[in-house]
Amino acid sequence: VGREFSCCNCQNLESLKGAPEKVGGMFRCPYCIKLKTLKGAPKKVNGDFNCANCPELESLEGAPDYVKWYFYCENCTKLKTLKGAPEYVGADFYCSDCPNLHSLDGIGEVGGEIFSDIK
Repeated sequence: VGREFSCCNCQNLESLKGAPEKVGGMFRCPYCIKLKTLKGAPKKVNGDFNCANCPELESLEGAPDYVKWYFYCENCTKLKTLKGAPEYVGADFYCSDCPNLHSLDGIGEVGGEIFSDIK
């Protein structure tokens, strides 16, 4: 996909199977209330990757390897681990408001700041 791919607010979406392998801009899948896995997500995103506000998401396995700008996974209430997080995020990494997340283990290289409730 040359620019942006969005599947925001897809109430019945449970996986990203069939999503494009590369996205030239932003990839957005926030507010997908049944999304359980990021498996099938693009491997490379030349913009932001946003999977925030997905209450059934438990891990980041399947997330892109490379995100050029920002990575958002905040307010994912069942998120327990950052294992599978991108190897590289060029800007900020947002993972606050995830009450079951107790470690930042799994985060790769981040070019900006990490926003988290973990002390």
